[in-house]
Amino acid sequence: MASTGVTLGTKKAKGILYRELRWHDPKSGKHRAATIGRAAELSLRKAEKLRRLKEADLTSSPHRRSMGRVPTLNDYVNDYI
Repeated sequence: MASTGVTLGTKKAKGILYRELRWHDPKSGKHRAATIGRAAELSLRKAEKLRRLKEADLTSSPHRRSMGRVPTLNDYVNDYI
């Protein structure tokens, strides 16, 4: 079974390091991620604080853990109107 916590990591895109939060979506079985800023501009201490806030948010509102993409207005109009 995968961990339900939020982990802090880094990723490199176009030669720039970014800090990233990662978590597991138990409903779909997928891993989710959110970039929180450039590693050069965001200290590890601030990144860890954001990680704890995200983990608290997902713990207090479990339905947010498995939220998918929100449809754009164009998609909504084409599908529902």
